[in-house]
Amino acid sequence: MLIKAKVPAKNSMLFLVYTFIVVFTFLSVFGAIYFAQSISQQSNLRSYNSNYAYGLEKENDKDDHEYEASNTKYGGLKPNYYKGFNPKFSRDEVELLENIVTAESQGEPLKGKIAVVNVILNRVDNDHYPDSVEEVIFQQGQFNPTWDGSLERVNNITPKTKEAVGRAIEGQQSVPSNTLFFMNQEIAEDFTIANTRQYVKTIGNHTFFR
Repeated sequence: MLIKAKVPAKNSMLFLVYTFIVVFTFLSVFGAIYFAQSISQQSNLRSYNSNYAYGLEKENDKDDHEYEASNTKYGGLKPNYYKGFNPKFSRDEVELLENIVTAESQGEPLKGKIAVVNVILNRVDNDHYPDSVEEVIFQQGQFNPTWDGSLERVNNITPKTKEAVGRAIEGQQSVPSNTLFFMNQEIAEDFTIANTRQYVKTIGNHTFFR
């Protein structure tokens, strides 16, 4: 009886070992396949994001180039032509404009950056708004970067931003002089402007209103 009792126990142990080996092998193979697919998907995603960013950059560059060619008054000017001198604006005002444009329109095409400056300067010239660049920018509840911290975090002004500010303060306009508002409707939470103001145009991610 003792011998007969040991045989099934041995067979049971072998069965458990065999089952463990099969399951372990299956999980190892499955895990390896899943890991390889995950790496491939991540690689494809990185490639897609890289290509998308490159494509967006190229699209903006193309847009800027076409804008240069179509603007007969300023088309011949070269990048970085602005040397920081305009008697109508102080150096502090120019730097403030460069900072707010960076915070508001990073990644936007040249004419979109110019349009942001246009809106600010249009307000300076409008009787319903303050009379200075600083007061317009820091008017309560008007420009998000002045209260969400992004204006203070600006630490790098690109040549394109300097170009945009320089052109705008010299009189170049991407939007009409009565354009007083802009918003990114993809991320906006308040659509009062879009619902109450007249549409002017869309440049890049920004929609402009008067």
